[in-house]
Amino acid sequence: MLTFDKLESHMKRSLEGATILDEGITLLEVANFAGRWFMGHPWEFRERPAIRLTPLVGVDHIFLPDDFGNQTTYQMSDGLNFGITFTTLQQISHLRATTVVVSQNYYWAAVAQPSQPNQNQPMPPPRLELWPTPSATPQADLVIGYKAKWVDLTDSDNAETPDVCNIPDYAEMAMIQCARAFAVGWAGRLSDGEVDVETQLQKLVNGMVWRMLLDTDGSVQTDYGIMMGGAIQTRYPSHTWRSASASPVSNPS
Repeated sequence: MLTFDKLESHMKRSLEGATILDEGITLLEVANFAGRWFMGHPWEFRERPAIRLTPLVGVDHIFLPDDFGNQTTYQMSDGLNFGITFTTLQQISHLRATTVVVSQNYYWAAVAQPSQPNQNQPMPPPRLELWPTPSATPQADLVIGYKAKWVDLTDSDNAETPDVCNIPDYAEMAMIQCARAFAVGWAGRLSDGEVDVETQLQKLVNGMVWRMLLDTDGSVQTDYGIMMGGAIQTRYPSHTWRSASASPVSNPS
């Protein structure tokens, strides 16, 4: 497993012959910046199993997990009697301003980033804005699938056990190279001249290690079944998943 201690050792090794990082920049910060960039790629390993979120009576939003990056799937736990549609924050604001009474069995939702509570605290995780506000104990949960973002590492000197990167073992080599690229780029100068972060990352994404990770990550699941959402299914809403057998195609008459 790849811990911050190991990442730090690799970054220190890569800085041989380079100018030391400015005093105000720590290798911990470099590692986290590198991790955020690395997890910005739509890797398959970022997919997390769907989680159940329970709406609360009188609360018009639901907080999402701390590692929430991008929403991928959504469904109600009782999809037969309850439903949900994702829309824009503008539409949510519009609906909240209306006096229309709707069934509590259906929700409209949008992902929003709450404001920073104050300058001494980090921004809270994203949340789901809901309409209508639950006025009775919900009989179904929201089931949300998502891609995880990078979870910041902390200094192991101040912890009993070192933090572990939230990536699988087959991605560790590329992550190490990514952290080294950020460290060397931010050091500002190598013995052979100016080198910036962009140049180092360009070398990384064009290299063999990155290409191997793309291949490995893309082949974890080799079969995704029948293609869905094709032309024969266009009469159904885009958020409705159906098999091809639900829309048989007849021969020309």
